[in-house]
Amino acid sequence: MNSCVHCCYRRGCGFAVHRCSAINNFLFFTLSSIESFKYHYLHLEMLLLKRMI
Repeated sequence: MNSCVHCCYRRGCGFAVHRCSAINNFLFFTLSSIESFKYHYLHLEMLLLKRMI
């Protein structure tokens, strides 16, 4: 995120900002989907364990 703001200031806003925000959105989406996947996976594991006991 900081590097994107830095490149924006250095090159002057415009295309760089749009590209940076797109990269940030992509990273955020990827991280959030990984987190939700982890959560769902743990939830499934808990259900399976409960069934076994």
